[in-house]
Amino acid sequence: MDINKVILAGHLTRDPELNNLPSSAVCNFTVAVNYRYKTTGGERKEEVAFVACVAQGNTADVVVRYFSKGKPILVEGRIKTESWEDGSGKRQHKTRVWVENIQFIDSKTGGC
Repeated sequence: MDINKVILAGHLTRDPELNNLPSSAVCNFTVAVNYRYKTTGGERKEEVAFVACVAQGNTADVVVRYFSKGKPILVEGRIKTESWEDGSGKRQHKTRVWVENIQFIDSKTGGC
């Protein structure tokens, strides 16, 4: 059985961008997700992943209306990798999370 499910909780890195296509609204945004850990030597470390996300339809409208740079967000979706050839014939790839659901996160407590 295959499962393609992603749940991220982080902060928007910039204001979401809305594009109105003939079929529906599409919103692109990036979520920064922090991972904190201790090394075997006890040193505290932090890694940040920047995850590209795409929302469509009503979800896109909600993201644009209520979220902006720095706001916390919880995203549920699936991973999709798109491939194409650029102008020079090189194969390009981009992996993004296609958003199925979003939730507001309380920025004071970090909870949902």
